[in-house]
Amino acid sequence: MKGHFIRRRIKSGAVFSSLGILLMLATLAMIYFWETSGRERFLYSSVVVLNQSVEANISITPDMLGWIKINPDNLIEGAIVKKEEIIGKYSAHYIPKNSQLALAYFKDDTTDTKKVDSYIFAIPTDWIITFPNSLRRGDTIYFYPVKIVDENVQQNKSNQSKRFGQM
Repeated sequence: MKGHFIRRRIKSGAVFSSLGILLMLATLAMIYFWETSGRERFLYSSVVVLNQSVEANISITPDMLGWIKINPDNLIEGAIVKKEEIIGKYSAHYIPKNSQLALAYFKDDTTDTKKVDSYIFAIPTDWIITFPNSLRRGDTIYFYPVKIVDENVQQNKSNQSKRFGQM
């Protein structure tokens, strides 16, 4: 009977030692998984970023947007989590590549009427002497007064000078 218990103890010792080794290997595998992809998959949040740097007054298109996963503690206030919220909007200022985005960084239109000395109005076409093809919405233009002499007035002056013998 004594020999029966010794053999049983040896078998249980081998089982426990192999079980211990398996648990250590499983722990190492779980640590590797957690450090390589688990933390990002289970704890991080996806936010929308620009995949290129953007200057002010540029329309945002879907091909300009990408995703990154970030620690929720590092999220900015009002971070964009849906691409549809900003597609078609215009950048309000320079936005660097891969930075988190918020609605405050965008505006619905390129015109900014909040400036104190700015006005938006339509001008008659006869006021425009030259109109470049490169002029587009959002460009800053300056008006300079130009004196245009009417052809009829010019002819009258030349006729009057001929009558009086002056040229």
